[in-house]
Amino acid sequence: MNSNEYRLAVTDGAPGENVSNASPRANPWVEGVSLVARQLQHPFETIHLGIKYAVTMVRLASVRPGPASQATRPAAAPILQCFPSFPLPFYTVWGMARVGGIQLSRTEGSRGLVFCDRTVLPASAIGSADWINGRCVDIRKTFIARVFEQVSGQTLLVNAVEYPGPMVEKSETNGTHNGRVLQGPLEQVRPNVSYQRLIDNRMDDGQHVEDLRTVIVGGSPVLVYRKQRTAARRFESGAISASIADIREVYSAAEVSLLSRFCQRLGLDFGEIDILRDNHDQRIYCVDVNTTPALPPISLPYSEMQRALGLIATQFRNRYF
Repeated sequence: MNSNEYRLAVTDGAPGENVSNASPRANPWVEGVSLVARQLQHPFETIHLGIKYAVTMVRLASVRPGPASQATRPAAAPILQCFPSFPLPFYTVWGMARVGGIQLSRTEGSRGLVFCDRTVLPASAIGSADWINGRCVDIRKTFIARVFEQVSGQTLLVNAVEYPGPMVEKSETNGTHNGRVLQGPLEQVRPNVSYQRLIDNRMDDGQHVEDLRTVIVGGSPVLVYRKQRTAARRFESGAISASIADIREVYSAAEVSLLSRFCQRLGLDFGEIDILRDNHDQRIYCVDVNTTPALPPISLPYSEMQRALGLIATQFRNRYF
């Protein structure tokens, strides 16, 4: 594989647009501004979601540990040390701690979590290997696809200048939501971008797609958010609707084993994986990984968000405390 085939880049545009050959190198400020610009294309929706998130965080801040966590809660709340950053209220680990009676700390704890909202961890952010996520230091899209291919034998990456079919071009940087669908082969590839074949995850109506956002605790899948959105907005962060599903409802035993091997190889102990099921071969494909996921999908009712956080907290406490 030529090293120039999968260089990183910031990209933007509507599905099907042609590639511009004058793309600047990736810059976190540029990608941040690009993300905000895309959100402002739907200002009322963005404001509504912002308000809903704010209300959710306030409600979670005042919550008392529920039955899901009380079943395994010791007399003293366990302490989880977060290094090098401390989770803000819109992260899953913060919501899980609120619902599950776990105390988060910057300086001490019986267990440690490497918490750093970066795509590739700098050396200063890498803790001991026995910390939670202590071995997961690279979640670039290309690296994720290569690891998945190693454990599954299923190929996602394509050589964009030779591949003759539809492909997805997306930034290597986590959380940019700037993917787009292009028809290959391309005349030139962008830097700092991953090129992957398009997975057909359309639903029966052909107008919507379904993502299987899978929560990982202890290196194993514990629950799934089934997220639906329109195909035209398949790469955006929001979802028209979402529901919580049991792992056994979504994946076979062989697929659960595959996901556990993928997490082991990647070093992912705690986080979320974006998984797509291809309509053609009915196989699952891991297309993205997040070690610092946000709260459950905002399209879920608050009671369901709290239930999901309770389930995650119970699994987390049983595994690590």
